Amino acid sequence: MKQYAWTTTPSLATLPVTAHTNNTFSVDVVIPATAVGGQSDEATITLTPGTGPAMTATTITLVQDAPDNWQIFAYMPRTVDNAAVASEGDVLYVIGGTEYDSLASTRTYTDYFQSLDTTTMAWNDSVSGTLPPLPGPRYMGVRACGMNGHVYVTGGQTDSTDPLEAQADDLFIFDVAANTWSSGALMPAARGEHMMVCDAANNTLYVIGGWGPFDATGSASGTDTTWAYDADANTWDETLAPFPGERVRASAQMISATEILVAAGALDGFFVKRTDIYDIGTDTWEQTGDLVWERFYNASGILPTNRMCVYGGTGFGALPALVDDSYECYSGGFWIPQLATMTQAKTFLAGTSVGDQLYAVGGVTDTDSLATPSTYVQTNRIERYPTTDIPDVVVDVPEDTAADTVEDTESDVPTDVVVDTATDTPADTSTDAPTDTATDTGTGGDGDEGCGCSIVH
Repeated sequence: MKQYAWTTTPSLATLPVTAHTNNTFSVDVVIPATAVGGQSDEATITLTPGTGPAMTATTITLVQDAPDNWQIFAYMPRTVDNAAVASEGDVLYVIGGTEYDSLASTRTYTDYFQSLDTTTMAWNDSVSGTLPPLPGPRYMGVRACGMNGHVYVTGGQTDSTDPLEAQADDLFIFDVAANTWSSGALMPAARGEHMMVCDAANNTLYVIGGWGPFDATGSASGTDTTWAYDADANTWDETLAPFPGERVRASAQMISATEILVAAGALDGFFVKRTDIYDIGTDTWEQTGDLVWERFYNASGILPTNRMCVYGGTGFGALPALVDDSYECYSGGFWIPQLATMTQAKTFLAGTSVGDQLYAVGGVTDTDSLATPSTYVQTNRIERYPTTDIPDVVVDVPEDTAADTVEDTESDVPTDVVVDTATDTPADTSTDAPTDTATDTGTGGDGDEGCGCSIVH
């Protein structure tokens, strides 16, 4: 818990309360202009009854990021959802995914491999031949991460008609400099919808949970395993502490040199707000603060100061389940909902970070796609956040393809659209933070209106 000792003042210095009745008070919090997104402050107010022991009311104030915007940054040459995404250096990689043909109403599991240099805006892809295709088609549940000049891809569903072969245990490794794929040691078992992160400092990747191998009926069970792959030795360690429950469809990121944060998804068959931290050094799991609401099929990335953020997906903030455009970031034991929303609500998207910015890649934009859809609205849009200090760039929109849907306006935008951040993205001011970014937990109020208080005996 961060302690910043901001000015916290109850509305009443004394509050008489008659026995067996209730009364209320509010708390005003003055947040300094120097406060930055992700900070939190705890203050304690003592409640002194006429008789009996004193009690305390604890207020927690959380600071959102200063307002900024999500920016439409690029469009994929090949429109896919359920892809894996990784970054290495300044390059964003999109691996596999599902391509939908609206004319035939068919979905194809692809071996597409696409890359975007975020500094030059140059695309390479396996269809044009500038990149080698993924060694095998992969979609739903395939995962990827990048480190030390390589991109690692694990698991996911294949295009096999044999259920026993439809969940993959492969480890594919892309050598950036050589522009070639190779295979690493197979995972101890097949996985899909698992969590995966790369620890570049130790040249190790971690695979957590996910669906296990399919049985003959095409069913799979969730798992609680934690595995580590030593990229130098090309070996897997299966002896790490298991996750406390069977976790699938969650997001994971390295939030420090020794900690992996796992959030959202499903735990033991139920969609959850729960968040857990794995300590690599001690090989232990510990539960931490909950998300604002359940979220799955979402994306995640890291903002500066190792703040993990989750965005998009499907959530239960309102019922029925909705495709989501919001994001929230973890700091100091709390998830802080942010003001900005993506330019488009989407689920089945992928995400990562490049530099100090979050990227949201592809996905599906309609709620009907949560079931087996008769129509399928994909997006090839790539967004990033924040837009501050992003120079004007030319976004080259790919030509229409036969797989475009009538509703897919992404590919119908005229080519070479200039994204003018100087005029389209207002600059933040230093005075926004204390006015707009205070929030709180509990039921005591929203924004700058009050606090969430809990009585501690």
